[in-house]
Amino acid sequence: MDEQAKSPGLTYLTATLVVGLGLMLVSLHNTWTGPPGTIVSLIGRIVLVDGILLMAPSEALLKLGGASVASTSRVRLRAIFAIIAGLLLLVAALTGLATVGS
Repeated sequence: MDEQAKSPGLTYLTATLVVGLGLMLVSLHNTWTGPPGTIVSLIGRIVLVDGILLMAPSEALLKLGGASVASTSRVRLRAIFAIIAGLLLLVAALTGLATVGS
């Protein structure tokens, strides 16, 4: 986070990549049927908004990001949550709960 705070170019590059990822998720997955589809669609919109907010020159946003990764236990907890959510979405996709269309 310190390198990103010191380098506006790095912040803008990261924001551009995050916006691109968000746009890709929103354009490829605009399905609001069933819990897995809704979760993926919401994640796409959250990523898009996050990228747009990163483009705004905001010292407060960088401080918030720095505070969110300051505690290793907080980072570990978020990583465990992300792994569990990813595994649940994978199981939903493999069992046919996350089918597109119909």
